[in-house]
Amino acid sequence: MVQLLRQSTSIDVRLGPFMDVTDGITPEVAAAVTIAASDEAEILKADGAATVAMTGALTDVTGCPGWLDYTMATGDVDTTGTLDVVMQDASVYMPVSAHFQVISQAAFDIMYKSGALGPVELDTNALPAFQRAAGSIVLVTIGASSSTTNIIVSSISPASTVDDQFNTRIMIFARDTTTAALRGQQKDITDFDHSGQNFTTTAFTTAPVSGDTAVIL
Repeated sequence: MVQLLRQSTSIDVRLGPFMDVTDGITPEVAAAVTIAASDEAEILKADGAATVAMTGALTDVTGCPGWLDYTMATGDVDTTGTLDVVMQDASVYMPVSAHFQVISQAAFDIMYKSGALGPVELDTNALPAFQRAAGSIVLVTIGASSSTTNIIVSSISPASTVDDQFNTRIMIFARDTTTAALRGQQKDITDFDHSGQNFTTTAFTTAPVSGDTAVIL
């Protein structure tokens, strides 16, 4: 399961396993995995945002050799969507990667305890709020002839009723949608035409095709 991260909120993430490059078996400790000397140690953000070089320190996970903790700064997690960490040093350890999903602070706080900095148990006091939020999620299926900024849909559930109904909300393409380049991408909705069943959005990187699926939050 991909770990959810709260947007623009510093958090310790766990990376590994780091294994010695000579035999692929011997665990490496933090003293050997020096980021400044690595061939590659980067954070890859969503939507083509600039790659960020990792500059923090790694610390050993107690009792589990080869697994290390790294502190994500607020600027590392400022872009919602997928986030990948890639590290490798051909002279020390084998390549390591980790995959996360950054979500908005509001969405994170609905799902988890207020102020939580990582996946924890659901707060039962927040369950009614979560249920109300879930009830407002809209599912859409894309129709034909959409562009990167004009999304024409073939179905909306629950059905729409008036123009501008979804203005200022966010459209997020499903993780298993047909167009791979759109998976997890999210953009704000600037206009909605009820009669034409089309959304105007900030530009996605790729135009969706008929049958793509998305949610509106």
